[in-house]
Amino acid sequence: MSKKKVTAKKVLGIIGMTIGGIALVVLMTFAVMWLWNALMPSLFGLPVITYWQGLGLAALGRLLLGGFGGGSGGGGHKKHPRRSEFRKEFRREFRKEMEKEACKGMGEAWFDDAYEDWWTNEGQQGFEAYMKEKKGEE
Repeated sequence: MSKKKVTAKKVLGIIGMTIGGIALVVLMTFAVMWLWNALMPSLFGLPVITYWQGLGLAALGRLLLGGFGGGSGGGGHKKHPRRSEFRKEFRREFRKEMEKEACKGMGEAWFDDAYEDWWTNEGQQGFEAYMKEKKGEE
């Protein structure tokens, strides 16, 4: 193939991917808006949202649950642990400390309640501070 044909294919591919990406964002935003408006007002008495609020919710959800970007891990970027991985590790450490100090013989149910109370009162803020700190290092 000639150089002009290869370049034209690349340009058409980029244009197609751009249009496809925009279409995907529009469809996802409508899906978020529709699901919210179908469920949240009737379940929790929350207000109906607009398209732009749906876009904001989709972006917020993406930031909180998966982040933007990605790639295949090239360029020496470290992948940060996801919330569930972080919580599992913290849970193991928390369990070890509690078993050493206070809860010998008290059973699993007591530990699970204590962990959930701790996560709600302290752990989640610590996790968010950790993620902010890691984000600042990048």
